[in-house]
Amino acid sequence: MSLEKFIVTMVASLAQSLAATIIVFTQIKQNKKSEMIKFFIPMYLYCICGFLFITNHLRFILCVIVISLIMYFILKIKDKSVILYSFNTEIILAVSEILITLILVLVGINSNEIVNNPKYNLLANVLISLLTILIVNLPFIKKLLNKIIYIFKKKNLINYLYLFLLVLYLVVSKNGLELIMKSNYYINILFVIGIIVMFCLIMRNESKYEQLKEENKQMYNHVTKYEKIITEQGKANHEFKNQLMVIRGYAQMRSDKLIEYVDSITKDVNKTHSSYLISQLNKFPEGGIKGLLYYKLSIMDEQKIKYELYVEAGVKTKLNMLSVNMYKKI
Repeated sequence: MSLEKFIVTMVASLAQSLAATIIVFTQIKQNKKSEMIKFFIPMYLYCICGFLFITNHLRFILCVIVISLIMYFILKIKDKSVILYSFNTEIILAVSEILITLILVLVGINSNEIVNNPKYNLLANVLISLLTILIVNLPFIKKLLNKIIYIFKKKNLINYLYLFLLVLYLVVSKNGLELIMKSNYYINILFVIGIIVMFCLIMRNESKYEQLKEENKQMYNHVTKYEKIITEQGKANHEFKNQLMVIRGYAQMRSDKLIEYVDSITKDVNKTHSSYLISQLNKFPEGGIKGLLYYKLSIMDEQKIKYELYVEAGVKTKLNMLSVNMYKKI
């Protein structure tokens, strides 16, 4: 091995292993230098071996396996999620590689030169590592990684990821044996597009799930709130019956206190905010809007948020004319 190739291998491996270390520790949310060094050293040794002895079409799957083993046995992360961390790491590295390769080709460097020319190969690997570090530190990428990890852990999708990696290995191995070097870039592009589509579908489904969960939570709160209303109404009815008994007693005695007692009850009723609230909301037609408003306003009462509510008399007629889709939007 020439001195030039040796330097390229050592520097390129250093850059790649550093990028991989940063991606992994961004996902596991650790910043202990001792742990990072424990991961970096075996990763660096693997990268050197990878540059010297491992063919291109095997590097992806082997790197996923090696990163997983390092995390499992050296970092002591005894969790199936290590395969997910490794997979995410390789995806980010692959995306960076494709972007840097396309940029270098666009500026006039032949794709074969990037692989075969030591100087261009070193330049490409350093740029890939720098771009990888930049990408993984973007806030929305961190958020996306956290979301992906959350989805796979919560939904127990790790086993499907194992299956996907097996299929990926078979496809990439077949393409690596049958296609020329130049075609591999197009294969990688299609592969990344497929990965992006897959994760977009997962994220969309997860978003729908979260939306349904929130709607169910709101419905549960509605039911709980109405249970309280029913309980309070029962108490009010009981109190009303007691008041009627008192009025009946005063009436039998023909007491002068009867009118005074009735006036006091009427005064208390007029002061009751909930009675006014109910009278205003009764101007709405039966359906979800009335319940939703009562639920929201009841929460505002509990939180002691001041508000003014006035409902025009014609609201019921106008709302009855709305379509089901419009109700849904509201």
